[in-house]
Amino acid sequence: MLDCFKTKIRKPQIKTMPDGREIAKTKAGWEKQRKAVHDRENGYCELCLGLAPLHNTEQAFAGHAHHLTTRKIKDGRPNNLMWLCGRCHSKLHIPTKVIPSKRA
Repeated sequence: MLDCFKTKIRKPQIKTMPDGREIAKTKAGWEKQRKAVHDRENGYCELCLGLAPLHNTEQAFAGHAHHLTTRKIKDGRPNNLMWLCGRCHSKLHIPTKVIPSKRA
């Protein structure tokens, strides 16, 4: 009879681990982490200082929150994320080409 009064318990969007790491458990949690980094940098790319808004606009494409350490560690704290424009973000992910030496 009291079933109609039960409230749905929501999972936390961001889980803080014992070592201090923050893990986004939902898309909304990731958006919170992303917005925190965007706000810290006032919407500008940390590498080229170009405009990198939170969402696509007529002036620029949306910026990216880039992990400084590997995502496998799952650390979404703002000090582990940097705010980049799309161009700088793609440059960081392009592997550098190794040119083999010509030996005679």
